[in-house]
Amino acid sequence: MIKAIFFDFDGTISDAHGIAFKSLVKTLDEYGYEFDRARAFKLLGSKMQIIFKGLGISTGHIESARRKFYKHFKKSAVEGGIKLCVSIKPLEVLKKEGYPLIVVSNSETHFLKASVKKLGISKLFKKIYGAEKFGTKDELLRKLFKKMKIKVKLISGFLLI
Repeated sequence: MIKAIFFDFDGTISDAHGIAFKSLVKTLDEYGYEFDRARAFKLLGSKMQIIFKGLGISTGHIESARRKFYKHFKKSAVEGGIKLCVSIKPLEVLKKEGYPLIVVSNSETHFLKASVKKLGISKLFKKIYGAEKFGTKDELLRKLFKKMKIKVKLISGFLLI
C-alpha cells in the first residue's frame, strides 16, 4: 500500500532555476559582493546558507542576505517568472486516486506556497515542507517515514521503501 508520494519541487515540478539565479545575483550585487557566477550557478539547489557560505559571504550577512534573496525570488515567482517543468496531469491522477502528495524542498515554505498558488496547483499537495523545517531532507524523510509507519531499508546507499 502506498502511504504517500514525496516530491522535490525546484527542477522536478517547477522550473525556477532562472529566477533563482537572477534573484541570487541581484541579492549579492545589492550587498556589493564580488563572486564567481559559474560557482553560484552550480550551488543553486542547495539551502541558501550553504550557497552563501560556498560563495564566501560573511557569516554576519548570511541571514539578511537569505531574507533578501527570498524576497526577490518570491516576487519573481508571483510576477509570473515561475513555470511548470512537467505536465501535472499524472499528479492530478495520483491525487484523484487518493495518494497523498508531499513536497520536500530546499526552498523555503513561504516561497513554495506562493509558487504553487501562482502555478494553480496548491490543492494537489497534502503537505509542503520547506528548508526551514529540516536540517537535511534525509532527516526529515526519516521522521516522516517513522510518523507514517513506513518501513525503510538502506541497501547500497539507496532507500528502499
